[in-house]
Amino acid sequence: MKKIIKLTEKDLTNIVKRIINEKKYKIPKEVSIELINRYLNEEDPDVLRKMCGYNYKVMKKIIKSTYIDHIPLKEIADEFGKLSKNGKLFDNDEYSNSKWGWNNDEKKILALRNYFLKSLKEWSDNPTE
Repeated sequence: MKKIIKLTEKDLTNIVKRIINEKKYKIPKEVSIELINRYLNEEDPDVLRKMCGYNYKVMKKIIKSTYIDHIPLKEIADEFGKLSKNGKLFDNDEYSNSKWGWNNDEKKILALRNYFLKSLKEWSDNPTE
């Protein structure tokens, strides 16, 4: 049975945005959401470095924002830019804000996310715990 429903332009826009975001943030078939959650819930720094060798606190923030909170890359990049300017992105001075250039750079966030997915897939093929 067919039903006729009424949608506002705003409703339709939200539906289209959600569909686009679901495709944009789709998890590769080699990496499950369970594996991502395992990474996000892991507390041992040694295990985290083995799963994905990059600065795991920053990487956790990117992955949680992307796959759990479904925040668009632009918003994540903007937040990283603000934190960087305030010197609150990293816990130590080893990573200076100017050295890494976090100036609202969506490409850098996307590259890190792709690096993470590749690293996590490789780790899941040969876990080293």
